[in-house]
Amino acid sequence: IEQLPEFPGGMQAFMSHISKSIRYPWICKEQKIQGNVLVGFVVEKDGSVSDVTAVKKVHANLNTEAIRVVKSLKKWTPGTKDGQLVRVQSAVYVTFSL
Repeated sequence: IEQLPEFPGGMQAFMSHISKSIRYPWICKEQKIQGNVLVGFVVEKDGSVSDVTAVKKVHANLNTEAIRVVKSLKKWTPGTKDGQLVRVQSAVYVTFSL
């Protein structure tokens, strides 16, 4: 990969979007469940996000919320290889802490 996919505004905007979009599941708050969900996804040639899955899971409700947030991401600037647009596998930790 020559050019990795980039979220509009860079990594700081990416992390800000995730933190603002999280809705901590009330049952997990009540039970004081915390942790980091590793979410894998693919940035497609058109910049859209697909194949979103929880790779490292914590709790069903936290996993579902982390997947929802990553699926809601706006389009990225796609990755390139040899001057061609390519699909790129990526992952991000979504942190849930009280």
